Amino acid sequence: LGFINPHATTPLAIHTFPTKIGGLPLHLNPTNPLPATTCATCNDPLILLAQIYTAEDFPDEAYHRYIYLLVCRRGSCHKHDWRKCTRVLRTQLPLDNPWFATDPDTEESIELPLYAEKAKPTCAVCGCKAASRCAGCGKVWYCSRTHQQADWAAGMHAGVCKGTVEVPPTVDERMAKLVKNKWIFPELELVSEPEILDQDNVAPGALVKLPAAPIPGEDAEDSETGVDKAFLKFQKHIEPYPGQILRYLRVSSELAPMPLYVSDVDKPDAASVPACPRCHAPRELECQLLSTVLAHLPLDLADPDSYDFGTYFVYTCPENCELEGEFAEEVIVRQDFSGEGMAPMGQRAGAVVEGLKEQGVEVEL
Repeated sequence: LGFINPHATTPLAIHTFPTKIGGLPLHLNPTNPLPATTCATCNDPLILLAQIYTAEDFPDEAYHRYIYLLVCRRGSCHKHDWRKCTRVLRTQLPLDNPWFATDPDTEESIELPLYAEKAKPTCAVCGCKAASRCAGCGKVWYCSRTHQQADWAAGMHAGVCKGTVEVPPTVDERMAKLVKNKWIFPELELVSEPEILDQDNVAPGALVKLPAAPIPGEDAEDSETGVDKAFLKFQKHIEPYPGQILRYLRVSSELAPMPLYVSDVDKPDAASVPACPRCHAPRELECQLLSTVLAHLPLDLADPDSYDFGTYFVYTCPENCELEGEFAEEVIVRQDFSGEGMAPMGQRAGAVVEGLKEQGVEVEL
């Protein structure tokens, strides 16, 4: 299970190979940054929602491995057709590479000087591959006109470019401004913990009740009458760990973890997921991102068009077919809560936030 690390210091560094929510993408290969892609509905650039480090034992190229989940920042686009504004990409890097090495004293990974020397320009707003630079100063790069305008206003580049700012903003200040103006999501490190299914071993006070939708009819015999059965199972399963955001499912065959569906409606059909176009292996479910992450994002919970989802299922090539520094598009499937299952996003996020605060975890929206 993946949880937000409340004690993490940002920005996170690539040589530590973190798993994270939001911020700018970290690149295994500095000469080939994550490609900039746009929403097919509004044409705005997609931004990073999650970057998941998933190292594999085979082949050698998958020694370092990342999955990137990109989404449109506009909730209205997701309501129109989420398939047009959501993408998932995979990339890999072998142990023997020119960018990272192991410190013989600490046995920790270090970034080699060649990484910065050979790094290609990335967008100052979203961190993806840049296509053009600022015509004024020639020092800052962007993936699109949209993000150039965003940085000029929200990113505070106007004063720097015109020379009216004596002290340029720090990276943290720029990122905070871009987050506040909803151009990117805040960077939050995820840490992993095993799931203990024996609830008797769960720490007292760890349960947070997520509000279900009101039960129609006054004569309901019990709380399950008229409620989506899959949602009830989902709710019961995550109660011991309400702060979980990521469920990694590609583990040992003995554990055989099952995906958690948030509704009886529109359950993903693994048989309909296309095979890997490179090696033709049937894709397998690798991980699941939960909507509990929304409690940590600066969203307008009162806005009916705010970004919302039930859960994302990520299907990838189980053979980790070699990419030679490129990116492979994998398959993402979204499932939403049914009207009979889950309360509106504002109530869900509020319940998670209050429960985490009771456990001493501060959440800022």
